[in-house]
Amino acid sequence: MITQTKLKEILHYSHETGIFTWLVKPNKRTCIGDIAGNHQPIVGGKYRIRIRFQGVTYRAHRLAWLYMTGIWPNNEIDHIDGDSINNSFSNLRDVDKHNNIQNQTKANKRNILGILGVSKVKTGYAAQIKIPNGKSKNLGIFETSELAHSAYLEAKRKYHIGCTI
Repeated sequence: MITQTKLKEILHYSHETGIFTWLVKPNKRTCIGDIAGNHQPIVGGKYRIRIRFQGVTYRAHRLAWLYMTGIWPNNEIDHIDGDSINNSFSNLRDVDKHNNIQNQTKANKRNILGILGVSKVKTGYAAQIKIPNGKSKNLGIFETSELAHSAYLEAKRKYHIGCTI
């Protein structure tokens, strides 16, 4: 594992933009001052930035945490705004997997309605949420998908401490 001291010798990090630049020449093609990292595809058509040096590939958001705090994150690094390439320090937080998942803002691609927390049932639209103990909580059946989604959002703000919507 790299240390904060070694990291600061190799890369400069702008906590406002979330961008790393090279302080040393890591290879023949890269110059000092170039932006470090490349985009790695992840699920949902999103990307994250990874940076490779000294034979090891690191996720930029984890390096940002180390750069700013001096310690490796204990858990997962959550991008508060949901933008996985926005590595500005104010957009990052060290949370457990459960709280990171709670930051979901879009419906799963398998959700036919495309509405987070809502599904179509025979008698209307059902709203359901996973509560912190991992169990599902039924929030009721509603006449419209909008009412069901509203009930879901209210419950999400109540039960999900990782919620940002």
